[in-house]
Amino acid sequence: MKRFITLTFAMLMIASSANIVTAQQRRAASTAQQSRRNHQKVVPAKRVTESDAELGKKYFDSENYAKAIGHVKKAAASGDLDSQVRLADMTFFGNEVEMDREKAHDMIDQAIEKGSAYAMERKGFYLICEGMKQEGFEWFKKAAEAGNCDASVYVMNCYRTGDFEITQPNAEEAAKYCRMAAEQGSMEGQAFFGLYQINGEAGVEKNPQEGIALIEKAYKQSQRNSFEKNCPEAAKALAEHYAENGKAAEAQAISAALKKYHPDKY
Repeated sequence: MKRFITLTFAMLMIASSANIVTAQQRRAASTAQQSRRNHQKVVPAKRVTESDAELGKKYFDSENYAKAIGHVKKAAASGDLDSQVRLADMTFFGNEVEMDREKAHDMIDQAIEKGSAYAMERKGFYLICEGMKQEGFEWFKKAAEAGNCDASVYVMNCYRTGDFEITQPNAEEAAKYCRMAAEQGSMEGQAFFGLYQINGEAGVEKNPQEGIALIEKAYKQSQRNSFEKNCPEAAKALAEHYAENGKAAEAQAISAALKKYHPDKY
């Protein structure tokens, strides 16, 4: 009997010890898990750093040439073609580097030899700045056909209005380069080609549904109010479309921007 009591007591002590160990293990595991969660909370997300080419473009586009120049030079030296064009541009106009137009032309010609449509567009601009307007216009056409949407818009506007003392108005040529600009993703090209489709002008097949869809696409990709400011006719057409299709708030927003930028017309 004493042996049975002793054995029972021993078994109870072992079970109690096992329970204590198990509880301690659970507490330790819980503490470790919480520590991992806390560690995960405080570890900062890995930052994605912008390259010199990206930073150079950002500062160049905002005309902050003092910040752009270092990044542009580094990216150009590493072989980035667009950065080489930006450096040529800064050299042509003397932005944070000594103005040297002959050197700028040499730099831009090298970029053109490498196939840069951006360089072709800038070549055209330099020549127009120097009074060689017709020669510059031809370079804009080359750039447009090589895929530069800014050049396509420029040529479109030359043919559309006959401005810039370069060419006479030519509706068919304007529509041709307008289509080109739209296909290249230009907001202005999409807006104007949408109008061509709505009205069936200059040899463009009339298709109001596709036209308004293209104008809406341009509107949605534009920056705040830039659409109404730069493409007022297309903006007016879109506002009317929204008003007729139960989108009064959207129509009102466009109309308000039109009145802001074109108070005498809208």
